Amino acid sequence: MQTISRAARSAPSERRAWAALLVVLAVVAAALTGAPRSADAAVMSPLISGTAHVQRIGDQKPAAANPLSLGTSGRALRVEGMTLRLANAPGSSIVYRVHIQKEGWQGWRQDGAFAGSRGKSQRLEGFYAYLTGPLADRYVLQYRAHVQRIGWQPWRNGGTGAASFAGTSGQSLRMEQLDFRLVPKSDAPVIETRAADRLRVSWNKEHPAGTPLRVVLGRRLDDLNTARDVAGAVWRATFSVPAGRKNVDIPLNAAWRNAIGQATGMSVAAQLQRYDAGSRTWVSAGTVVDTMVPTPQAAAASTAITVATYNVGSVKAVTSVPWSTRGAAVARTIDAVDPALVALQELNADAAGTGRGNMIQDLDALLTRHQAVIPGDRFRPSSTSVPGAHLFYDPAHLRLQEAATVSTKQLVGDAVWNVGSSTADQPFEWARFTVAATGRPFCAVSVHLTPNDTSSAAVARRRAAVERISAYMTERAPACGDLVLLADFNDSIQARPSVSGGSYDGTKGAQARMIQLGWTNAAAAAARTNIRYKSAESGTFVANGVPGALSASELQAEWIDGIYTRGVGSAFSYGVDVRLSGGRFDPAFHGSDHNLVWARIPIQ
Repeated sequence: MQTISRAARSAPSERRAWAALLVVLAVVAAALTGAPRSADAAVMSPLISGTAHVQRIGDQKPAAANPLSLGTSGRALRVEGMTLRLANAPGSSIVYRVHIQKEGWQGWRQDGAFAGSRGKSQRLEGFYAYLTGPLADRYVLQYRAHVQRIGWQPWRNGGTGAASFAGTSGQSLRMEQLDFRLVPKSDAPVIETRAADRLRVSWNKEHPAGTPLRVVLGRRLDDLNTARDVAGAVWRATFSVPAGRKNVDIPLNAAWRNAIGQATGMSVAAQLQRYDAGSRTWVSAGTVVDTMVPTPQAAAASTAITVATYNVGSVKAVTSVPWSTRGAAVARTIDAVDPALVALQELNADAAGTGRGNMIQDLDALLTRHQAVIPGDRFRPSSTSVPGAHLFYDPAHLRLQEAATVSTKQLVGDAVWNVGSSTADQPFEWARFTVAATGRPFCAVSVHLTPNDTSSAAVARRRAAVERISAYMTERAPACGDLVLLADFNDSIQARPSVSGGSYDGTKGAQARMIQLGWTNAAAAAARTNIRYKSAESGTFVANGVPGALSASELQAEWIDGIYTRGVGSAFSYGVDVRLSGGRFDPAFHGSDHNLVWARIPIQ
């Protein structure tokens, strides 16, 4: 006998009732499990949708996710183009712009329009992106790029300013992978540069119109709670909340910019504070770590050369690994960065242990494109000096006109130099070049200052050294034109929490004195790479360990190796060369207890 189910025998009205009950049960189940309801798209989280056009692959399959990753990992393939759009975000858009090989900046795109190129084998080198529409009030767009020879850059907040730039400028490096994410806004403010003399302060939390607010900027996070300004370290501006607005533009005090380095673009900490009438004190309304002081924009990046400074570690200073092993890694690093000019410190006349003479001669033989300004067989160090500051250049880009080694001790004088310990002379080497393509002259100096200790005598010796070297090179400015100084200063531009068991105020040191003398720190560059890594790694070289990243409160406190210019203008890009393998230093490149520091500067 055929069995007929209850459902099949039910009347239409009964079947409709069962269907309605099933819908209710499904909705309840979705609520209990957190599963989204397809009919309720308005409450679904926003997603980023996009695709990349990749070398040898073509257009990747479109994807929508948060976070979203475009490109490839570990295959050394260039991204040549991309599209971006938002999903589940009606009325909002992602706006983006790319810098492409051979063509430069393209126009702004949005809503899935293709940016880049197809069929031209041209890499993407950099980009900006930002949100528009209602979503921009609730979310921050963040992105980062994985770049050839550099690896992952830090996450950027979307925008059009220098701090939002991802990729590189003027280095001819491909981007291989791009990550994007949407991050809900918290109550923390956003503090961004709008021009060389203005900041825009934005906040998401509701503050009634007329509420007193103030923005505080300091070199370090610890400075923000300092009651008084210490050597111009802290700057404050008070304002009232405008009616109906959540942002305000305020002028940035020029005296404070000069105190921290002539608007150099160095990272600083920032805090928005609200006045609490009950306690009659200022209280935090949100802290931003590592914002940037504005920097003047230079001319086109095509009119630039790359310069670098690199303390390679002398035979006597680094004893755990012989120069015969690590010298090749030093040469590979220089070849990989490929600067037109590189200053090398602790490269001296000690025997290299390779059968090729001293360290200078050995590195001269190892390098494929660079040669010593003063060859090792002509170098005659005195018995009372610690010579080791040298210049190497690429003849394809530069023409050497003259060069000399000068006693720093004689310039400073015994009265200052011979006080305290570590008083051996440390000569500097300078040279005058012309740019091969244009004939434009400039002079460069390689400097290695007295060892890193915090005694008042050592601080005074280093300050006096840069004062005299600056004066010496200024006398030669008519013949030189632009000046470039590349150095291991053995002190920092900012205060360090502890050095040799004590504290050290870098605002009184050699780098700060350079700025006071009118030199520009190349770290002011709009595009900066690996700036969270120290230039001096100390013991991590010995262990082939993880590179030392700066803490939020240190910022640039450990950049003891630096590049300064006069007459050149702001650098286009700046970076600390760190090459990793499995999260640790790659021994094929890591040949010193310092990292190479480079900058691309407008000399051509």
